[in-house]
Amino acid sequence: RAQIRTRSGAPVLSAHFEASVPGLYFIGTTGLYSFGPLMRFVAGTQFAASRVCRHVAQHLAWAKQPSLSGSAAKRASPQQIVRAGETPSSHGV
Repeated sequence: RAQIRTRSGAPVLSAHFEASVPGLYFIGTTGLYSFGPLMRFVAGTQFAASRVCRHVAQHLAWAKQPSLSGSAAKRASPQQIVRAGETPSSHGV
């Protein structure tokens, strides 16, 4: 917990809901200070879920495809990241 940057007691999150500890994501009310009051409601879940899933899928692609540069992976869609014949659920996404 000491490695998680906070502001006013809440985790400081990246644009992908990732905390200062890589691979640790916070959604819901914990995203209130970084993303605004909509995160307290169900209406904010689709926004949060799509951001987190896309970011996790990109990290999985980087791990599996070391030749994929960071800038190319950022431009890739989740569909381009998942290899042919694989499903997102086979990656845990």
